[in-house]
Amino acid sequence: MDPRGNPVVDPSKVDFEAVTNLLPRQVTFNTRRLSDKTYLPDLESKIREVCEASLLKVVEMKKRKEEELKKMIEEVKIVTKRAAGEEQKVEKEQKIEEAQKEGKEENKEEDQNAETEKLVLKETEVR
Repeated sequence: MDPRGNPVVDPSKVDFEAVTNLLPRQVTFNTRRLSDKTYLPDLESKIREVCEASLLKVVEMKKRKEEELKKMIEEVKIVTKRAAGEEQKVEKEQKIEEAQKEGKEENKEEDQNAETEKLVLKETEVR
């Protein structure tokens, strides 16, 4: 690897014919480079792919990274499913608690209404 993180390629292992077939003519390169902003990065990545194709270590590293990414994605999916399930449980518990509180409040209101009615009846009886 060089300081920029690119793999160092042994020139004897590179298929230069494939690289030269990939390179466009100067006129084509200049017109596309000026008109399309993604052309140059795409071309660089294609050249890098062709150069790295013959390197077994680079190919193995890419496969490992892809496998790690797949594993990480699966783990994230599992964690999100768990979190969603826990969130639903919490919401259900909150709804139950709210319903219980509302039921208690209604009972308190009914008790208070009953007590006021009793007081009113007592006062009317006393008069």
